[in-house]
Amino acid sequence: MKNKRLLGNGILIFTALVWGTAFVFQRVGMDDIEPITFNAARMLLAAVAIGTLSFLIRNKEKSINPSRSKEEIRNYNRNTIIGGICCGIFLTVAGVFQQAGLVYTTAGKAGFITAMYMLLVPIKKLKK
Repeated sequence: MKNKRLLGNGILIFTALVWGTAFVFQRVGMDDIEPITFNAARMLLAAVAIGTLSFLIRNKEKSINPSRSKEEIRNYNRNTIIGGICCGIFLTVAGVFQQAGLVYTTAGKAGFITAMYMLLVPIKKLKK
């Protein structure tokens, strides 16, 4: 149990380090290309990575659970694609706004404002 907690804390610290330093690189990247071009490259790279993972996971799932009917598989695929497109649209719009904002402010201020979600998510959760 202690090892899992230590691993979890280490992963969270690493994520914070990557997330925080990403703002610096994003800000420097804005010197050479426009926000939408930068985001297009990010989203393309993410689509390739996630597409590869989903292909591998899908093939593994087929071998584990071959008893699903064709209609269940078709509904699952349709819902997954619709959900992925909706999430992708919102993520892309938010990313473009964030990148455009980085043109006009510092990486530190952008990181602070983006981190405000840590305060807003629990408040939203309390209202339910």
